[in-house]
Amino acid sequence: MSSPAYQVSGSGVARAVPDQHVLGRLAASFVERLPLGLQQVRALLASDGCPVDCHELADLVRYYRLRGATVPFRIVRFGGMEIAVAPSEARAAAQVGAAAVRMVQHWGIVNLEALADRTEIVSTSIIPRTFVRKIVAAAPATRWLGGAGPGKDWFSFDGRQSDLVAAIDKVMALGRSVSVADLRVALTRASTTVEDAPPAVFERYLVDIAGCAIDGDRVSRRGRFSRQLLTGPETTLVEVLRAAGGGLAPSALRRRAAEQALSDATLTRLLRFSPLVVRTKENEIRLVGNDGAPAAQPMRGPEAATAKAAPDRVEQPGRVQMAS
Repeated sequence: MSSPAYQVSGSGVARAVPDQHVLGRLAASFVERLPLGLQQVRALLASDGCPVDCHELADLVRYYRLRGATVPFRIVRFGGMEIAVAPSEARAAAQVGAAAVRMVQHWGIVNLEALADRTEIVSTSIIPRTFVRKIVAAAPATRWLGGAGPGKDWFSFDGRQSDLVAAIDKVMALGRSVSVADLRVALTRASTTVEDAPPAVFERYLVDIAGCAIDGDRVSRRGRFSRQLLTGPETTLVEVLRAAGGGLAPSALRRRAAEQALSDATLTRLLRFSPLVVRTKENEIRLVGNDGAPAAQPMRGPEAATAKAAPDRVEQPGRVQMAS
């Protein structure tokens, strides 16, 4: 057995370098189980009884290099996460990881089959769908939202901002709670997958990722949400509808919006893309949550002035074309 050596890790802490026998045994275990995230690597070390101090994946790379041994994996990074993969699979893993991050950013809720389809389009080689699932499972921030089997696996990433969460923030700025049905209809403008996801998957996303609470058929969130989340045109639309009791027929809404200097083109984009309104069966345009739920107070003072001064723009969440 080679003599113990010491090295300084990236965190500046001196640690014993495992001998070649331990590293060889670890390499054999890695070959069978890759890809792996840091927590999975630590669990593997513990289950195999390997006395290896691993605070980050880079520690293992340093250990192998200091012993002059071949590193049995590569570190792939995407979206602030990192996983260990087989050297021959590093490029494919990076493509899957990057696509998963983009899809979560745009849609919030992602179907594993849709990710596999997307990866197939952008990749220069064939990537098995079983491999796509392994990469997602290894990512430290992955949160499985439900389902099992082809077309039924849904996931998201913890701690990642998305167009869907931004849309939820806007809706919650209008009041303290909203019906699950209303919120789901409104959010289809922010994410095309909201409509496709099973109800249980959607509700789990609301609770686990967006930080909402569901009580019966109503959704709420803790904390106070500023109306400054809304753009200038959105604020005008909200005020027009609030002044009319929460809902208006399309023709009446256009007339009153014009009186508030909201252009017809801007209003059309709002009605198409904004998560703040829904169209009822009676063809009335109604604010989301305007169904007897407690409403937020109208803005006053500097907050109102800021919103009024906002440019005449309309955000179109979830409609950004992802680059190939």
